[in-house]
Parts: sequence; C-alpha cells; structure tokens
Amino acid sequence: MDNALSRSLLHISGRLGGPALSAALLCVLAVGLIFHPFVRAAVLIPDADLPAPAVADFVVADVTGSGDVHLVAVGEDGLFVLAPDDEATWIRLLSLPPLPAPATSVAVGDFIGDGVPSIAVGTAQAGAIYLLRWTGGHWAVVAQSVYLWAPVSSLAPARLLTDGSTQLVAANENGVVTVFNWQDTGLVPVWQRQVASGRAPYVAAASLTGDGRQQLIIADDEGSVSVWSWPMTEPQARAFVWGTPTALAVADVTGGRPEVIVSTDERLLYRFTWEDGRLMQAMSPLHDARLPFDYMTPIRWSGHLSDYLLAHNLSGVGVWRLSSSSIALIDEGWASPPLAAALWPGTDAILIAERTGERSGTLRAWARRPSNFLDFTVDGVPAALSDPPLSQQDQIMLSARDWADVLGLRLFWDASRLRLTVVGPRTYAILTVGERAVTLPAGTRAASLAPVLRDGRTYVPPEFPTWFGATYEWDPRRRTLSVSTGN
Repeated sequence: MDNALSRSLLHISGRLGGPALSAALLCVLAVGLIFHPFVRAAVLIPDADLPAPAVADFVVADVTGSGDVHLVAVGEDGLFVLAPDDEATWIRLLSLPPLPAPATSVAVGDFIGDGVPSIAVGTAQAGAIYLLRWTGGHWAVVAQSVYLWAPVSSLAPARLLTDGSTQLVAANENGVVTVFNWQDTGLVPVWQRQVASGRAPYVAAASLTGDGRQQLIIADDEGSVSVWSWPMTEPQARAFVWGTPTALAVADVTGGRPEVIVSTDERLLYRFTWEDGRLMQAMSPLHDARLPFDYMTPIRWSGHLSDYLLAHNLSGVGVWRLSSSSIALIDEGWASPPLAAALWPGTDAILIAERTGERSGTLRAWARRPSNFLDFTVDGVPAALSDPPLSQQDQIMLSARDWADVLGLRLFWDASRLRLTVVGPRTYAILTVGERAVTLPAGTRAASLAPVLRDGRTYVPPEFPTWFGATYEWDPRRRTLSVSTGN
C-alpha cells in the first residue's frame, strides 16, 4: 500500500477537521450548497466530475475514526478516498491499488470490534470480500472472506446482535444474502439466505422494532418483503407486494417512524410500518404512471425532520416527497440509473455514481438550482432574460420578447387571434398560440412545439432562432442554451 498517500489522508483529514471542515463544507464546489428551511421545486444539474475513475460503488463515512466525513469509492482501478478541501474543490486524499478482482461494492464500519473503522470491499468474479484496516503506517488487507461464487452486488454494515457489534451484510448477483461477523482473526459467515427462498436483489439494514438492534429487510423477486431479527432462523415478519420489486428503501418520510418502501414493476409503490410485530401497510398501494423506480435511497437535508426519496425512473433522477396518498416530484434532472447516491452531509450537494458501463460509472456532484434555472449565452457571452424560461418535453422555450432582444427582431401581437408576427432584417415568421403550424417565407411548416401563452408572454418553439439565421445548442442535463448569431 502507498504510505505517503495514507499519511496524506490523515494529514488532510486533520486539516479539515472541526471549524475548517465546517467552513469548507459551506462553500464546497458551489454545488448549490444552500440551506433550505423548506423544500422548493428545483432542478438537478451535474456540476462536476469527481476524481475517481470507473466507480462501481461509494459510501459517505468516517474512515479515520476522527469524526470527519469522507467519500470512499471503489472500482476497477482500486479504492479512492475523497473530500472537499478548504478551497471548495474535491481532492483525492488516498488511492489504493486494485485488488485481485475488480471492486464492485464498499462498506465502512467497525467490523473488527476494536473501535476503529475498517473498509470492506466486495469484488467481481468469484465474489470475495477484503477487509482493509489502518495499521498506523498504512492500509493493509487484514482479512479475506470465503467466496460467494458470484460478484458481490452490495455491502452494508448492520448491528444485528445484542452485544452492539457491527456485522457485514453482503448480497451477490445470484441473490444470495450472507451475514459476516468478526471471529478471532477473520470474517466468518454466520447466516445465509439461499436462493431457494427467492432471489433477493434488495437488502437493507434498519431498526424497525425500537429495541436498539437492527433488522434485515429483504425484498425478493417472488414479491415477498421479509424482516429478519437475530438469530434469523425464520422471518420475524413478512408481507407481500403485487409484481416484482424494482427498488427498496427504508425511510422516515413522515417524521415519526421508519417505513419500508418498495417499488414494483406493476407501477405500484408500497409503504409498510412495524406494528405489533408485523409489517402493516401504511397506506394503500399507490399506482402512478411515473413508476416504477429502479433505484431509491433516502436523503434528509439539514434542518428537516423527515426523509425524501432520491429515486430514478425512466424520466431520470429526482427527489420525491411522499404523502399519505401521493408522491410529488420536488427536484428533477436527467441521469442514467445510479449505482450509488448520497447527500453530502450538511449541504444540498447530491453525489451520484451514474452508470455508464456494466458495473461502473462516473461519479458526479449534482447541484440544486431553481426550477427556472438556465445558463444562457449568446455568441459566448452570458445573456440575461427578462422572462423566466419554460420547460416543455425536455426542451426549453424562451419568450418572443427575449428572442427579439437577442436577435434584433420586431414583434406584432394580434390579441384577438392569439397570433404573433415576428419580423427580422431579412425574413419573418407568423405563429399562433396553441398551434404548431408556423408560416415562413418558404411556406408553412410544423414546429417541434406549439407556442404557449404564459403570464402575458408568448413562448416560442426552441428552433425559433434558426428561422432568423442563428444556431443554438441545448443541453437538457446541464440546462445550458448556447446561441450563435453569426455576427
């Protein structure tokens, strides 16, 4: 292992500790790190790629035992520990070389029971788990598990036993769940749920019973949602959902108690609470055309008393608020399915490992921006808008007044017909609100979107500038609109 990089981890961690770290977090990355007393509708914008290549999984955790928070990422190129420095830039504090097989998952916890955090890394191929620990001079592999005979798909710490120790929960790509506990000098499997009970692709550890211990919550592909308490000879409770589960999360969405939330391929969302030793439906299954979610994880902003769901569906990634009878999209953006996602503590920054390969992706910091956010430039120069932009079908529409200011056009409005005539130096266009047909000197053509009347302003189709000799580029992910007038 690299001693110099290991020492730099401790050095920078110490430098970022206490007030210095708090100050750094307040300005980190300018990633929309704004504290919100309540949730406002926003858009999620990919703001920066973090310096960790081909990430398969990551967690936000304390790897030094100092109380400082770090981002621990793994992938084919090894293990990386990242954090923002006091100049608001993400830096790589530590790099460890690749293991014998590509890393697929990671978890951090006191798995040895000596009060010091360890890093557990799951791998592909035969599915071994390696336990890394800081020895005082370098990071060393102190244990290797038995093979799980399939790539490790997820790892998580869990406190399942009455002695308060931390176990390691592993799931492999065959749907087998195994619990490891530290005994003597190694990780020993102490429980395993076989595929004969139903392939279990979704596993979470949470405290549902209120007795201080955690339970395993498992959703399998036969529609069973089960709760397991140690010694886990059989499920402590079980419920069933209609369809095949597509995502699982345990979240306190009401500010009162945790709920087990399951999305299924039947476009249903189930919510269960723990009552009298049973899983009870907190509400009737919710059917919504925006379902199913293929990824869910709870997030909670600083100062909030309940969780929101960071979830992904066919329309992209978003932050959702759950009520007693509905789900509401609070923030929206476009991203491929996340391999992992987390909120950077104390901020609005959302970190997402966005899948770009079979088992890896790009780790990005996403910013929250106001719902009408637009990065608008004309001939490379930032331009101001008089009217807020309008989003329609992943396209952006500007008011005719703003386009007239940018392109030097004259506008003539016929209120009785809801008709707008636009005249340029060498051409013209005639548009009618609600109709896609537009009249140009060369004849009538169909626009991509019909003009919209909003707050007394006429919003025109996105290709509007091309009718007057300009070109444009629109990036819906970053919400950037670049216009070239040719002047």
